[in-house]
This record gives sequence, C-alpha cells and structure tokens, in this order.
Amino acid sequence: MNTADYRRENIERALEATLQLGIEVGVAELSQKDIAEKSKLSIKSIKRYFNTKTDLIFQVSKMILKRNYEEIMDLYYAQHPEKENGKKRLEMLVKAHNLYVLREYKTTIFMMNADIFCRYHDDTQGKFWKEFRHTNSLQQGIKKMIQIGQEDGSIRRELPGGEFEYFVTTLCVGFVERMVNDIDCGIKTVDEAIELSNTLIDTTLRYF
Repeated sequence: MNTADYRRENIERALEATLQLGIEVGVAELSQKDIAEKSKLSIKSIKRYFNTKTDLIFQVSKMILKRNYEEIMDLYYAQHPEKENGKKRLEMLVKAHNLYVLREYKTTIFMMNADIFCRYHDDTQGKFWKEFRHTNSLQQGIKKMIQIGQEDGSIRRELPGGEFEYFVTTLCVGFVERMVNDIDCGIKTVDEAIELSNTLIDTTLRYF
C-alpha cells in the first residue's frame, strides 16, 4: 500500500469511528482518545490528519452529506422520474429525501448536533459553520423540479420561484428534524414518521 492509500484509509477509519462514537455518546462528548481507540489509530495520527475536533466533526459531516446525497438520488431515480411531470418529480424527490433521512435518523441527529457544535466551537471566525449547508443540494433539486413543473403546467406559474423553493426546502427539513426527535424520544416509530411524512407531502402539494 502506497503512502496516499495508507493516509486515505486512516482518514476513513477516523471519520467512521467518529461517526459511530458520535451516535453512541453524542458529538459534544467525543474525545481524541476514544476516537483513536475506536479507529485503532494513535492520537498522534488523529492530530496529524485533523487540526481540531471541530475540523474532524466537520469532515465527518461532509462525508455524511455525500453519502446521503448518493443514497437519496438512488431512491429518486429508481422511481423513473423522467416519465413524470415536474410536480410528480418534486413529490418523488422530497419523499425520497424524507424516507432516507428518517430511516437514518441516528445519523441525522449526529448532523444536527454537528452543525450546532461547529457553529459554537469554532475559533477561526466561523470557518466551518459558514460552509455548513446541509440543505443546499436538496434546495437545488427542489428548484429544478419547480422549474420543470412551471414549464409543463403541473405547478402554478404565479408561485415565486426563489421564495417557493426556499419554502418547500425549509418545510421539508424542519419537518424531518421534528420527526427525527419524535423517533428518538419514542413518540413515533420510523414507519409512522415516514407514513405521516408522505401524507403531509401529498396534502401540501395539492395547493401547488
């Protein structure tokens, strides 16, 4: 194994160990010692790859975002959206997003806590939290579906594009965060949360 591959493997081990520990004990309670033990790396190696705990948590978040995006888009494209109009595509995308995020609710909780941690534990003038845009890919996808829907007439043209896409994204993310908390507290099961999510999406889209 060459040096680049060795470094990449060690970084991946550190990231995965941080994610698992963060789910188990919480983001704020993470320590380099525990991460080193979990990943079977030395503390020195952890410090070599990541300047600070905030940097490490942020890099885990980027890994999760990439993974989430790929999985959500696989769910979306498996429905063959190219056969549908813009409104139906919007429904498919939002449902795919909510389905995946609610199923992976423990990882979602990690992301929510990581966002807060990076906002308030960064001593480099907001370097991390200003880059923390977990809704960006979703909003871009929603924007595209709205544009298609307004062009083909399935979504009302008088709805203001930019404001509308922001509304749908915020509604989607805010609902998911609420349902994730309800699942974690035992108020709802994952299946109940997904069923409610789909019902509310269907109800909301009637007005578009």
